[in-house]
Amino acid sequence: MDKRENILIKNEAGKPLILDFNAEIGEDLFSMMFGSGEGITIKSITEKLKSDFQDIIINISSTGGDLKQALAIHDYISLQNKPVTVNINGFAASAATVFNDLGTVNMPDSAMLLVHNASTRIGGNANDLREGAEMLDKWDERMARIYQNKTQITGKKKKMSEIYDLMERDTWITAKEALDFGLIDNIVKGQKIAAYKETIDKINNSVLPKINNMNKFEKIWNSIKTEFKKVTDEIFAKANDDEQMQHISDVVSEISNKNSELNTKYSEMETKYNSEVEKVENMTKEFETLKSEKTTIENKVTESEAKIVEITNKVTAKEAEIKEYSDLKTELSVKDAIELKALITSTGKIDTKNVSQFHTSKDTSDVDDGVLKYKNSKIKK
Repeated sequence: MDKRENILIKNEAGKPLILDFNAEIGEDLFSMMFGSGEGITIKSITEKLKSDFQDIIINISSTGGDLKQALAIHDYISLQNKPVTVNINGFAASAATVFNDLGTVNMPDSAMLLVHNASTRIGGNANDLREGAEMLDKWDERMARIYQNKTQITGKKKKMSEIYDLMERDTWITAKEALDFGLIDNIVKGQKIAAYKETIDKINNSVLPKINNMNKFEKIWNSIKTEFKKVTDEIFAKANDDEQMQHISDVVSEISNKNSELNTKYSEMETKYNSEVEKVENMTKEFETLKSEKTTIENKVTESEAKIVEITNKVTAKEAEIKEYSDLKTELSVKDAIELKALITSTGKIDTKNVSQFHTSKDTSDVDDGVLKYKNSKIKK
């Protein structure tokens, strides 16, 4: 822990990083005179961050100060990608308000907030003054963007013109006014809740996010969130009542005791979930195999149907050919019989030579043996 006149830094491994801003931001007078580096500066913070931390808590009681230092600290904290909680104790003004968009902002109902345009002391000629004015416009826009981003986070996004109007008024605003405008997230009654925040944050950052990421257990997670919100709402509601502090302590202790139970349930659900996923994957593979086999069979059936049509066409063609051949045989048989009868009638006798000559002059390849036998039997008679 680093304790100074205007800054308190608590940085322990595995615990939240706590930054207490208790005075103006920037180097104090002693530091400016002797170069000691004291004060709320980006250097005073980064030099002390030697351990890993889960999240960041910023407690502010400051009238503002050096905007460049405040923005440097703002950007450094933003780049840590850690959950941030900002507690405004008493007042936060000017440069001390640029941390509001870093995370959840809690403000007691008795505290005050002040946002206004950037200001500086400029000397020199007209060009110097114009350059100074342009520089201040850029600083104003940077602050306005931060305030607008916060109003968007809280679901009350304001236009830049509305932000500039608030800054132009240069007026202290109450916690309710800040909440309505979207510059803070919660109004709290007193700061005794801070004593229990570490335990609550530990639960928020361990078991609950894991369950939250598992969509399969959405109903369970919603139930846990509902119960947890009831407890935290009760803590916030009763934190300023000394008679209820023991009850709150018991509730928080109970939550801590259930931490291991929730971890065990989470592990069981995760194992069951992985098992079900494996089953679904296996069933999917089997389905794809059956689908492929079905396609193969359908292709074979299509090929067989085409083959059947081809064979049917050939049979039909052959039947037509046979019928044509049969008709031809009949026609030849009748014609041959008439011609043979005429031959016999003209000669008046049956002569083997005549019969031989008759058959020699015909294409007997188109007449089967049965037809020939029929002719011979007629001649012999």
